[in-house]
Amino acid sequence: MIRKIQSGRVIEYSQFPVGNATKPRRGKKKGSTTDRKQDQNMRQAARRMAQSINCNFIPGDMWVTLKYDPKRMKKLEQRIRNDGLEVTPDTIRTYAISDRGNFLRRVERDMKKKGIELKYIAATSDIDGKTGELVRVHHHLILPAAAFESVFKKWSREEVDYKPLRNQDDYTPIAEYIIKQCRRQPDQKKYTCSRNLKKPVVVSEKIVVINRELKPPRGATVLYRSEYDREVPCQYVRYIAPPEKKKRGGKRE
Repeated sequence: MIRKIQSGRVIEYSQFPVGNATKPRRGKKKGSTTDRKQDQNMRQAARRMAQSINCNFIPGDMWVTLKYDPKRMKKLEQRIRNDGLEVTPDTIRTYAISDRGNFLRRVERDMKKKGIELKYIAATSDIDGKTGELVRVHHHLILPAAAFESVFKKWSREEVDYKPLRNQDDYTPIAEYIIKQCRRQPDQKKYTCSRNLKKPVVVSEKIVVINRELKPPRGATVLYRSEYDREVPCQYVRYIAPPEKKKRGGKRE
């Protein structure tokens, strides 16, 4: 199968093997997920998040980090103890995700009063993306610029890091950075997003018999290209589509 997907100005061109349409019945999962499969899941999560950012957000929108200062962290841990649970990285993360949901609902209500619809992408992190060591829990959010006032109204200003999205066509680096900070928990979503986001468009999809090298169109800006192997029918190319040429001339009167 050769598939072409468009997210904003970014085109993803991929080739992968497909089998018989009648798939065998999936059996019960045996053992834990392998490291190789986990790596693949992380790459796919980053790719899906990048598609959502490219489709729905523009330069000037916000990349927000909500932090927990010692006082807020102490309150979070006390809530866990009040519910009769032990304070562990897993319970802290679970209660923090609940905080994130309450925060987004408050922001959504505040924006609704102004007649603005909220859209978002949200992920909760508690590890260092480089070392893999546990760090204090925090939240990454991609939000429209119109949510600026509501964010600082509903979360302490001192605990908010804010960066405007730069003028770039592909936000894959941001998605990869956020996903690397998400702990690898089985059967747990790496991030969540609002239901009103636009989805990437499948431009074309066709089945071919011969494994061939994928080549972006002339004038395209190649962002990433995996190596082509004649023996392995898998390849992935990501590029910025070339600008459309203006037609010259016209009909004579």
